[in-house]
Amino acid sequence: MMRPIYLLLAGSTLLASCHTETKKNGTDDTTQILPDNSTADSLTPPITDQSLETVAAIQDAYVQTMERLQKGALDSTFFEYDCQEERNGRVVYYSEKGKLLLIKHSYGEYSHHEVDETYFVRDKKPFFQFRQATTWSFDSGSAAEGATRDEVQEQRIYLKDEEPFRCLQKSYVMRSKANDNPIPDKLPNKDVDCASSASALTSFALLAKYEQQPTTGCLDEQ
Repeated sequence: MMRPIYLLLAGSTLLASCHTETKKNGTDDTTQILPDNSTADSLTPPITDQSLETVAAIQDAYVQTMERLQKGALDSTFFEYDCQEERNGRVVYYSEKGKLLLIKHSYGEYSHHEVDETYFVRDKKPFFQFRQATTWSFDSGSAAEGATRDEVQEQRIYLKDEEPFRCLQKSYVMRSKANDNPIPDKLPNKDVDCASSASALTSFALLAKYEQQPTTGCLDEQ
């Protein structure tokens, strides 16, 4: 049974079947980040020649991409896969004028573990990754029948020349029957060693490979 998880970017439903689809102005799987009075006509033109060597520059590029996504300025394609019922997921590619800007990958493993990872892309290279992993279990210490406990870890990875240079992390627990759950957006991020984040590039390369040739089964990680 798939469990809902707490997202920076709202995740897509994971299905067992696999297909591809192209759509224009897909915005149904992102949260509102702009004022309601913003319009598509007011979108800031993308700064494609801006250097992405600092956290501030990456944050600006992130905002530009999210602005375009929220306002329906991006095209999207997706496929869904099922890997022997051990992992199943969905990969969505967002582009503008044929240029890839964003990859979202949502998957579940063995019913109790779910991951959402999002890559922001410039010139076919990732410059920022957000990853959220959730493991859920029944809350044995709760008096409420069927109460669950979600252990959530968020990671934010800033990349320069395809190498992580700043990595942030936060972890928290959400209980289905608790009245005092933390508010994730208000929890501080902690700087962590980027050595453990090198796999972000491997995951990106794997997903990028399937943009033109989606699969119905396991993602080949070789």
